[in-house]
Amino acid sequence: MGKLIILLGDLNCDMLKPTPGLASLIKTTKELNLNQLIKSPTRITESSQTLVDVIFVSSPRLVVNSGVIETCISDHFPVMDNVDEKLTIFNEIFLNTLDKHAPVKTIKVRGKSCPFITPEIKASMIKRDQLHSLFRKTRDHYDWLNFREARNFTKTALVNAQKEYVLKEVQQHRNNTGSLWKVIKENIAYRERESVAYSKEPKLVAEEFNHFFSTIGVNAAKKASTLIQDPSVYPARNLSDVNRTDNSYPEENDRFSFPPVSCSEIRNIILAMPSNKSPGKDKVSMRVIKHSLPVILGPLTDIINCSLSSPSFPIAWKEAEVIPLLKDGNHEEASNNRPLSLLTFLSKICEKVALNQFGSYLMKNKKIVNPPEREQETSLMRNIESFDRRYYPKGHGWEIGYCTDSNRSI
Repeated sequence: MGKLIILLGDLNCDMLKPTPGLASLIKTTKELNLNQLIKSPTRITESSQTLVDVIFVSSPRLVVNSGVIETCISDHFPVMDNVDEKLTIFNEIFLNTLDKHAPVKTIKVRGKSCPFITPEIKASMIKRDQLHSLFRKTRDHYDWLNFREARNFTKTALVNAQKEYVLKEVQQHRNNTGSLWKVIKENIAYRERESVAYSKEPKLVAEEFNHFFSTIGVNAAKKASTLIQDPSVYPARNLSDVNRTDNSYPEENDRFSFPPVSCSEIRNIILAMPSNKSPGKDKVSMRVIKHSLPVILGPLTDIINCSLSSPSFPIAWKEAEVIPLLKDGNHEEASNNRPLSLLTFLSKICEKVALNQFGSYLMKNKKIVNPPEREQETSLMRNIESFDRRYYPKGHGWEIGYCTDSNRSI
């Protein structure tokens, strides 16, 4: 046939125990030139272990990695491909294709457009320049007066024309906030950002800044863990006040899990994201992703589902391009800067899927109480801790954080 064949699922046929059914299955798969990838038991009970969940493929060389996830959620262990390997293959193909057919080019950016300049104003500008050239040749007083009069007339005409144009655009887009701000930005004075110079080698500066920025979260977590145990700081956060035990998990039908996401959901999330944001480390803009959607939607959905079904978030999606923004003081001191992290858009898509699903679960099951109630933060903390300890072992899984203030919980 010349096409890739993938057959997977629970076939109710133990691949570890010789039976007539197994012999028939092996014969059929050999005739179709299919290879079985899963070798370890996928269902283990107190008295038995079987391999009934299988993956048959016609081209094993196209599968980088596969295996079994050991979990206590079910007596059937899920089988999977490694999400990081999947993403690596996707990035290589996608980025190489972009480099070949849509390479990054350096272009000269023109100055901002001036649509308010009319043919009459252009003629006045030409006359002004001609009079100025004449004065430079003759140095005559009357030629200077004629040039000055033409210059002032042209300047007044430009200012009045720009005022009328801006007022017209503001009135036209007054109900569209995005278009209104675009008009404002196009017509305000722009000052180019001064280039920052460092006395040290750029590599040393980058290493110093990266070390400082990467330890901010760790240090903040240590301080928070100390404060949260102190009832005098915030009594509502004293966990001993929360009547719970380590086994106080939700009921079976009330537990949260990430369901598979469909291609249409991924498409809707991508199309709803703005196209004018800065890209991350891979330099792939959201506009490129939207244009490539018909081709990459299927593989991208598969990678996201693989991440949701396994306690793993791709390592490449955790990497960001960090830009230091000076707050105050000496710009060479890392503590005087705040980091602006530019993540890849693909990671933001996956995070949006997780946010939508977890947010819907909390709202549907009334896990977030109304803001006026004092127990809102404690309730949210209990649900997050219960979810994190229940579904993912220590050192694995998704990193879930929360922030609270006096008006809302997130």
